[in-house]
Amino acid sequence: MIGRRIVHAKQNGAKISAFVKAESSVTANIADECFNASVGEFLDACKDDVDESSVVIFNQIDDADDLAKIEALGCKILPVFSKSNTKGALSILDAKSKDEMFELLDNTKVLLVFNDDIVDELEFDFSKISKIISFAPCASKTTEISDIVVPIKTWLEKDGSFVNAMGETQTFNAAIESDVLSEIEVIEKLNG
Repeated sequence: MIGRRIVHAKQNGAKISAFVKAESSVTANIADECFNASVGEFLDACKDDVDESSVVIFNQIDDADDLAKIEALGCKILPVFSKSNTKGALSILDAKSKDEMFELLDNTKVLLVFNDDIVDELEFDFSKISKIISFAPCASKTTEISDIVVPIKTWLEKDGSFVNAMGETQTFNAAIESDVLSEIEVIEKLNG
């Protein structure tokens, strides 16, 4: 939901500066300017544009000094945890241990990956798997090793729901129009 608020802020004229370590992300794609240097360099470049009405959103800092620099800006700060939607979903689903995941992958011949970068998450020899098919809105380490990559809508382009970190199901509507298919639409076409 934070991402949707960023998009709405952009549509309402807010300046979006993104500090991103990934080469491609939805936030980076809509940002007015992107930085991929250190957090300190990012903050030094943006400090004159930040006031008490600004909001700095981050999901990664290098050390406590960087957090102190963010707090010193005198604006609202919002830490966003990695995989927050996954954490919420785990409150209603049974989680697999790493060993269980590796056992499943060891016995997998065809792997379908939906909108995730599993290669970045797990240290596993994915060359053991005969065929990897990724359904993804942007490039990742997983799409790089995939035999087939099916482009899908980003979260900005589709309706849906997710389980938040509090375990509550939240629904959302598309923020922008797109002719690209969602994961569900691709599966429905394949089954049709």
